[in-house]
Amino acid sequence: MTTSVTTHSPDETAAFAESMASALQTPATIALYGDLGSGKTCFVKGLVRGLGSEDLVTSPTFTLVHHYAGMAGRIRHFDLYRIRSAGELDDLEVGADPNEVVVVEWPELMEKLLPDNAIRIKFELVPEKMEERKITVEFKDS
Repeated sequence: MTTSVTTHSPDETAAFAESMASALQTPATIALYGDLGSGKTCFVKGLVRGLGSEDLVTSPTFTLVHHYAGMAGRIRHFDLYRIRSAGELDDLEVGADPNEVVVVEWPELMEKLLPDNAIRIKFELVPEKMEERKITVEFKDS
């Protein structure tokens, strides 16, 4: 199933993610696709807040992964922007914990590691409307 929404500000993008969090069931894996500045980390901020964490969310570009504690379990936030080969991902255990939500920015190199039921979200900039984002969510019906 696929659904799309257009947000008009970073706050709307975060609010959309926060509302989406209430429908997630662990374990969950979310793969975020989109160009730099398209709203992926903003989305993660809202998602983490919606999962009950007050932790400060920043992009783990230089550390690869950040961990947050949510109401229903652990949240792992990966940013694979600096990864250049799939071999660098050998030690990742995506979805290994049944009580966690895994969020992956720049998941292209780890497509084979994503579970079949991963939620895939694509972020697109809206031309000539700097704050707008088209967000397309693709998930398998359960």
